Amino acid sequence: MKKILLTILTTLIISNLFAQQEAFGDFGLPVNFPIQLSGNFSEPRATHFHSGIDIRTYADGKPLYALADGYVSRILVSPYGYGHALYIDYENGYRSVYGHISEFAGEIATYAKNIQYEKKSFRIDITLSPLDIPVKKGQLIAYSGNTGQSGGPHLHFEIRDASNDISLNTIGKYIKLSDNVPPEAMSVVVYPQSAKASVEGKVEKKVVELPKSSTGKYNLSTPIYAKGKIGIGIEYCDRMTGSNNRYGAERADLFVNGKLVYTSVFDKVDFDKQSSKNSCFDFNYYVSDSKYVQKLFVEPNNNLDIYSNLINNGFLNIGNNDSTKVQIKLTDFNGNVSNVRFTILSDTATNVKYANAKKLKWNTDNNLEIKGCRVQIDSATLFDDREIQLSKAGNKKYSPIFVLGDETEAVKKSFSISISDSLVPPQYKEKAFVCREIKGKTNYLSSTSENGWLSAWTNRFGKFFILVDTVAPTIKPLVITGDMTGKRYMEFKITDNLSGVSTYNIYVNDAWVLGEYEPKKSSLRYYFDDRLTKAEKYKLKVVVGDNMKNEAVYEYEFIRR
Repeated sequence: MKKILLTILTTLIISNLFAQQEAFGDFGLPVNFPIQLSGNFSEPRATHFHSGIDIRTYADGKPLYALADGYVSRILVSPYGYGHALYIDYENGYRSVYGHISEFAGEIATYAKNIQYEKKSFRIDITLSPLDIPVKKGQLIAYSGNTGQSGGPHLHFEIRDASNDISLNTIGKYIKLSDNVPPEAMSVVVYPQSAKASVEGKVEKKVVELPKSSTGKYNLSTPIYAKGKIGIGIEYCDRMTGSNNRYGAERADLFVNGKLVYTSVFDKVDFDKQSSKNSCFDFNYYVSDSKYVQKLFVEPNNNLDIYSNLINNGFLNIGNNDSTKVQIKLTDFNGNVSNVRFTILSDTATNVKYANAKKLKWNTDNNLEIKGCRVQIDSATLFDDREIQLSKAGNKKYSPIFVLGDETEAVKKSFSISISDSLVPPQYKEKAFVCREIKGKTNYLSSTSENGWLSAWTNRFGKFFILVDTVAPTIKPLVITGDMTGKRYMEFKITDNLSGVSTYNIYVNDAWVLGEYEPKKSSLRYYFDDRLTKAEKYKLKVVVGDNMKNEAVYEYEFIRR
């Protein structure tokens, strides 16, 4: 009962405070119910910073509203990303984004469906002019949902600067939340950063668990021993009053012997710089341990503009007999603060095994080649100089298995890999593609064939080899009968076992109709509407293709009175 009362009180406080607006003009609310967050602004995700806030809806179909007078500037429908999404521009220069919508409302729904039928495509991405679909403050524009890459019903909501499409932090400005819980720090990570650097007698990074604290004060009683150029990382999350969710914090400051040497502030998300997220946060740690560790130093090819107060880009140099006091200050979006304090002493270990491997330069083009495999890594692909090796590790039916680098190593942009297709029989050449394997999972890579080589672009290291896909997708009817009278929709389960579903089309009496694809459920649905021409009998045809142009066809006849 106490938990229920606390939740009610928390949501009421949030609802009242939400209306306090400081920086975004006379905006209304996107929803008509008390606000609770399941995700906050700029928190780290697997490959990017979260560019908005996630508002809990608990179910699909909650009404969504325009914040002020403006116009619909973009309509997006995709099986991935934001799913069904709306963009609305306002006179004050801001833009709101609504993601994972279940359906559009009124004129917007009609407009979107007309475009889908005109293009004969479920996926659309259209830009509109101010005269196409104007909206008024408080107007119903859509209904919340779970479309796209969403793990449950919620509204992904953003406010952007319409002039440059940069997403802005609204918490504490447009959105006021009741929160008196400081960020929670879990561990400190120390990274050797030069050829002769070490931590605790080793050249690998060192993870030091922090004692638990409810007051935001974390003190390590035992010193950390290091030598040479090092970087500091911190594993942390933020909490909010009345919620068990883990969120991101707004600011991190690093002090060395009382002097500020690094600051990061997550007050905006620039989509053109999202690729540097995996330099700001330790990608290796995330892939191997599913934990987010922020690096409190800036690598050479990290172009995020969230940093300030940098001295030596946040790196520390630990000399002989040094005693270095370190403080990490974490601040959340509501001004709650946590502090982590520890001491670094000079590492006196004498048996350190330093690595002598040659590293690829991050700011030059790099080409690697062994028999049957070529790799081209352009300048500014790596975040810093890295040891990247190419080797052979066994064989598959159509090529050797080539191992490139460490699959937990981050890159900033895609690079090219080419594999000889000499082992692929002539009749299968058009069905062959380069495959990447990470943690035992194979991933199709769009490939081109030229002069006996299959080439693909990839943004991850790992294992690479050639596969051949000659098998068509499968189409399994879920909701289809001979008499569809009274049914709202027909539904099919569509799957592919290798290269993946690429195209999906439904025809009724040879006329294209709108099939809505939901890859999370492998579902393809057609909702009956007044576009279906009256007939005594209907001939249905479902055509599904994979990325290697293998096609499956399902045909059926039905009536609908």
